[in-house]
Amino acid sequence: MWRLSLSLLSLVNQISAVTIPPSIFIQAPFDVYYKAGETVKIECVADGIPHPVYTWKRNGIDFNPQGYDDRVVQLPDVGTIVFIRPEDRDEGIFQCFATNNYGVSASIKVNLREAKLKNFQIGSDTTLTPRLGQPLTLNCVPPESIPPSQVFWVIKKTGGGFEAVNLDARVTMDHEYRLRITNVKASDSMDGRAYACMAMNEIMRQSTQGPQKCYFFFFFAATEELSPVSYMWASPEDHFGLRGNQFKVKCIFSGNPTPNVHWERTDGAPLPDRAKILAFGMEMVIDDLQFEDAGTYACWASNSNTQTRVRRTVSVRVESVPYWLLEPQDVEIVVGGTAQFDCLAKAVPEPDYWWFINGVPLENVNDSRITPDRVKRPRPDRIVFENVSREDAMVIQCNATNKHGYIWGDVYLNVLSEAPTILTPPDPEKLVAEGTSVNLTCRVAGKPDPIITWYKDNQQISSGRYKIMPSGELYITQVVLSDAGLYTCEAKNIFNVTSSSGKLLVRRKTLIEQKPLDLEVNAGTDATFTCSATTDPEEVDKLQIKWLKDNKEISADADRMTTNKQNNSLTISGTIVRDSGSYTCVATNGLDQEEASAMLTVRDRPDSPTDVKVEKCATQNATVSWIPGSYNNAPVQYYYYVIQYNTSFSPDTWNFGVRVDSDYNVSNVSLTSWANFTFRVIAYNQIGESEPSFPTLITCKTRPDRPRMHPQNLQTIGDRPGYLHIKWTPMPEIQQNGPGFMYILQYEREGYPTGVQQIPIDDWRIQIWQRGYKNDTMREWNISPQDALASRNGIQFRTTVHDLLPMTTVEAQVSVMNNYYVSRPTDVVTFQTKAGL
Repeated sequence: MWRLSLSLLSLVNQISAVTIPPSIFIQAPFDVYYKAGETVKIECVADGIPHPVYTWKRNGIDFNPQGYDDRVVQLPDVGTIVFIRPEDRDEGIFQCFATNNYGVSASIKVNLREAKLKNFQIGSDTTLTPRLGQPLTLNCVPPESIPPSQVFWVIKKTGGGFEAVNLDARVTMDHEYRLRITNVKASDSMDGRAYACMAMNEIMRQSTQGPQKCYFFFFFAATEELSPVSYMWASPEDHFGLRGNQFKVKCIFSGNPTPNVHWERTDGAPLPDRAKILAFGMEMVIDDLQFEDAGTYACWASNSNTQTRVRRTVSVRVESVPYWLLEPQDVEIVVGGTAQFDCLAKAVPEPDYWWFINGVPLENVNDSRITPDRVKRPRPDRIVFENVSREDAMVIQCNATNKHGYIWGDVYLNVLSEAPTILTPPDPEKLVAEGTSVNLTCRVAGKPDPIITWYKDNQQISSGRYKIMPSGELYITQVVLSDAGLYTCEAKNIFNVTSSSGKLLVRRKTLIEQKPLDLEVNAGTDATFTCSATTDPEEVDKLQIKWLKDNKEISADADRMTTNKQNNSLTISGTIVRDSGSYTCVATNGLDQEEASAMLTVRDRPDSPTDVKVEKCATQNATVSWIPGSYNNAPVQYYYYVIQYNTSFSPDTWNFGVRVDSDYNVSNVSLTSWANFTFRVIAYNQIGESEPSFPTLITCKTRPDRPRMHPQNLQTIGDRPGYLHIKWTPMPEIQQNGPGFMYILQYEREGYPTGVQQIPIDDWRIQIWQRGYKNDTMREWNISPQDALASRNGIQFRTTVHDLLPMTTVEAQVSVMNNYYVSRPTDVVTFQTKAGL
């Protein structure tokens, strides 16, 4: 019995061992170039269990990096080989193989080539004398280069060096490296400097010029010749490109003036979305060429000397390197199963398929496992393995190839036989709240995939609220109190059965009994929300209330927001408008939670209007506009605006202009003549008024006009016999409407034939005396109308009196006078004269 148990345990361990054939997941591209003497590497990294070992072949022959001294090394734990000082003899076709006990993974074949750039062929210098306005071609045969070089044209400088030829609608290059000048200009002579063709190899970081192929220009014609459009060069009429590559076609036409070139499809369809017109219209470039881009394209050109278009057509064919329609995939399968590998590719021309087992062509495989009755190829792109055994682990390669290239698939067949193992058993005890959902874990491994069965209190679980997930977990929705119990997960396959159990405890759900209510408050006052909740008796000590504002938790040290631990209320002190929002009470015990929300609306004075502008300034009115500020949650029916103005007469005083309903943000304001007006706007709501807006930047200036009203409160006072004492309310400057303002008193003596008499009120008398000595020291100055007007500033009149005693307390008063009358004097003013007067 002891021997049988030991043998069974050994079998289970053997069955449970994890093995994976190798698989290369990092490899070099098809072509790798190097510069002699500079380090280059060919990458190869694979995974697999056990870890694979690496071997290489060069030109089909085993290649051992250790046989090259220290010049070639293989990096540790990977297959990557590094050529530290590569030489020309290192060139070749390299392939990497990663091997373990369960197969051989093979990389693509990598062509390692030394980069080279030879010199141009020797030739004699050429001097050309083209006619102005005629076309010209400069030939270039680039030197041999690996990889192909970039070719361009340069102008040689007199003292050495060069500068690139500027390509434009008149000067361009064809796809065979010739420089094409569609019409020669005198400036093309470049002051006798030479044109040269240059080739540059990016890997070599080296360029070479055609030193013997230099062209000098001397022009003898005095004027340019005008010529019609003529064909000069174009891409082949039958031209193909490879799918996914960038495709270029070009048409060059000569003529003077320089022709304009256009492209179109001959079937009337639009150009592809991926097509770009470059080289000043002469070249069409299609990025990511696709089969639907095939067809006939036409280029045509014209100039002012050509009556009809000159046209060329190019038939575009699209071919392709093979690409995957159904890429082969790794297959893991149980003993006795059937494994199918597909390698379906598309290409133009159609691809041929080649299959390999562990890197060996299928037709050359000498392996007892590969027999016609078990390994079948029902069609070129498919291979099938039937009735597989554990010994059938291997790596399969597929090659789909045509004349343009190939694609390579490297996948493995892994035959597994693994007893079930519970990797993540159910928790010994899991606590949940009713009404929530719960996952009981049971992640398993095994091949064939184990069948998972769940039991509750030894009774198999059916469907309904219970769902066994693909991962093996048991998902229970809307848990109820009766779901509490002992749950058992059982995993079973043909090799064994295993199980694991855990308890589920269910608590009563948390409930909010008193929910917060919506609040509306005025700014500056406090707002308080209340909330209370209950939970399962076993979880009461864990119950807590949290508050959120707009779904973000309110921290304990939040400004002006405090919570009362006794009743779980939230108070916002000194509310402001930005405190408005949604406040949520969250009651939780750590198992579940319930939420209830309420809205806080804080009403405040409106924000100031902005961007106040004078839209129009006229003689009698101005049009003012503004951008409204925020209403700040106050009822809109109480909202309105007031436009205020000030003038240059009293810039510190703002006057009411007009009230405007909230539906409008533009209004007219009545103005008076001969004043400079500035405007601002104030908004009002039920709470109060906003701060004033910034004043308008533009001042509205009105023209002078006659006064629109006469002085008010005209009265006569009989306080002196033989005199008529008349007084009135002076008119402020804003009502004077122009310069040279004065009062004219009109009177008529009853019973006298002289009719209406006029008295202008336009001169002044100043009286000054030393305080306490009025009778002895009084002096008088009469101010003429001309002097008064000359010293006037707005409604203020100024004058200067002389010959006052220094260091003396002086009193003064002013009267208005004319030829008939001197008014009552003003109130007496007192001042102290200074020393030195």
